[in-house]
Amino acid sequence: MIGGYQTVKQHSLPGFFDQALKSRPIIVFSIDVILLVVFSFMSKYFLTVENFEAMGYGILSVGIVSIGMMIVMITGGFDLSVGSTLALTGLLAAEMLHGGWPIWMAIIGALLLGGMIGVFNGILITRVKINPFIATLGTMSMVRGLALAMSQGRPVSGLPNAFSFLGEGRVFGFPFAILVLVLLVIIADQVARRTKAARLFYYVGGNEEAAKLSGIKTKQVRLAAFVLVGILAALAGVIWASRMMSMMPTAGNGLELKAIAACVVGGASLAGGEGTIIGAFLGTILIAFIDDILILMNVSSYWQLFSAGAILVAVVTLDILIRKIRK
Repeated sequence: MIGGYQTVKQHSLPGFFDQALKSRPIIVFSIDVILLVVFSFMSKYFLTVENFEAMGYGILSVGIVSIGMMIVMITGGFDLSVGSTLALTGLLAAEMLHGGWPIWMAIIGALLLGGMIGVFNGILITRVKINPFIATLGTMSMVRGLALAMSQGRPVSGLPNAFSFLGEGRVFGFPFAILVLVLLVIIADQVARRTKAARLFYYVGGNEEAAKLSGIKTKQVRLAAFVLVGILAALAGVIWASRMMSMMPTAGNGLELKAIAACVVGGASLAGGEGTIIGAFLGTILIAFIDDILILMNVSSYWQLFSAGAILVAVVTLDILIRKIRK
C-alpha cells in the first residue's frame, strides 16, 4: 500500500467496515456527510447556495496550501511558514501591480518568490540538517518580518480592476477561484495516483534509508516538496490579494495550523509515508463546515482557531484508536 492509494488485499475485519477503517478519505467523507445533515437542521441558512459559495471562498487559501502541505507531510516533514509566505508573496504581487507591472508578471514574480522560500526551507532541512519544525518556524518569523518591513505594516491597495477576476471572476456563473481550487485538487490527486514520480514522495516518507539504498535522490525529493508548497502558498497569496484588491502583511495568520490539521484529518501521518490529496481536501471541507456553523450560530470567531486545534488533537487520538482496532 502506497500512501493509501493502493487497495489493501488482506482483511482483518469484514467487508466495507474493514475498508473504511483502512481508508481515511472514506471516514472523512462519511463525517462530512453526517455534519452536512446535522448542520442543516441547526441552521436554515446552512444549505443555501450563498452559504456554500461563501464557504468555498473561505477555504480557498487552506485548500490550495493543503495540497502542498500534504506532499511535504508525506515526505515526513511539514511547513510552518506557509502563512507568512502567503502574505509576502501577495504583497510582492500587489506592490508590482501598484508600480504598473503587467498582471501576468506580478503573478509569476509572486510564484517565483514562493518557490525561492521553498528552496530556502528545503536547503535548511536537507543540507544543513535542521529539524523541519525549527527550520520552518525560523522562516515563518523571517518571512513575516520581511512582509511587515516591505509594507511598513500598512496594506497595499490601488490595484488594477482587471486583477480582481482571479479572485472574484466567474466562468459560466461559477466562481473562477473556486474552480481553480477544484481543478488543482483533481489534477494533483490524479498525478499522485498515476505517476511514478509522485510515488517517490511516499517512498522517501515511508523509509528514507531504504529509498536511498534503492537509488532515490531523497534530498532532491524532499526539496521538491518544499518548493511545491511554497509555490502553492504564493498562488493562495495572489488569489487573496485579488479577492480583497489589497494585501495586508498580517494575512495568512494561523493558515499553517489549519493546513496541517486538514492534512492530518485527511489521513497524513506525522511520521510520513501516508496521505492522499483528496483526503486533505475532504479534511479542509470538514474544518470549513465546523467554522461555518460556528459563524451561523453567532459563536465568537475566536472559537474557530480553537476548533482547528481541537479537531487536530481529536483526529490524532482517533487515528491511534483506529490503528489499534486494525491490529
